[in-house]
Amino acid sequence: MTWKEFKLKIKKRWHYFLAKRESIETYYMTVVDSTKEITTFNYYGHIFHARLKNSSDYDMVNQVIVKGEYALAVSYFKAQSFEPKVLIDAGSNIGSTAIYLKHLFPETQIFCIEPDEENFDLLKNNLSKYVNNGSVKLYQAGLMGKSGLNLSINTNFRDKSSCARQVVVEQKENRLKSITIIDLIKEHNLQSIDLLKIDIEGAEVFLIKNDSNVSFLSITKCIAIEIHDEYECREKIYELLIKNNFVLLEDNETTLAINKSLA
Repeated sequence: MTWKEFKLKIKKRWHYFLAKRESIETYYMTVVDSTKEITTFNYYGHIFHARLKNSSDYDMVNQVIVKGEYALAVSYFKAQSFEPKVLIDAGSNIGSTAIYLKHLFPETQIFCIEPDEENFDLLKNNLSKYVNNGSVKLYQAGLMGKSGLNLSINTNFRDKSSCARQVVVEQKENRLKSITIIDLIKEHNLQSIDLLKIDIEGAEVFLIKNDSNVSFLSITKCIAIEIHDEYECREKIYELLIKNNFVLLEDNETTLAINKSLA
């Protein structure tokens, strides 16, 4: 067991111990219930669940809500006194980003894309009230440059955790398919995209493939993207964004790209 795994194990047991005795304020959230499998959080009235066993859910919650992975993008909108109306969350995992942004921008419409079935089931549960009121749309699919491709899930990417689910294109027919940003634009008649979050475990290389339609960049105000350097695509993605009039800012693992034409 690594030191990181040991610390996570202790953290999980500590939450389980405390939640069984009283509700506590922790990480800006209240632990309202916990079992050996699931902890239930209340984040400013947003109820959601995180798996404990064989999962990286705690790390995702910590990264997005506690450490503020997308705080720079939020600061950009706040500085402009602008509330984003359309957000695309590609690589939604269990919904931490959507919950974080829904708290800050309650009127926004969010389109969530998540390919992994177990992650998607929990995502659907965590965002059910927003799905029911129509302000969140869920897609169990993989974001790619072409739609309708047959996909499978690679569970061996990076640390093999539940937040490192990678899509692989298959030749044989499969229920899991790819989706494009253009698909969403056409389906919902989107005139603009205020924030496009991309954390899709290497599939961001679709941006620089010759047959990809990246015309959506012209209507996208802000992009928050995590680039996986295993694919040696960072320089070319940067070139693409700069060519399309984006200015780039680095914030830990996330690159924030702001469209100067729409700023």
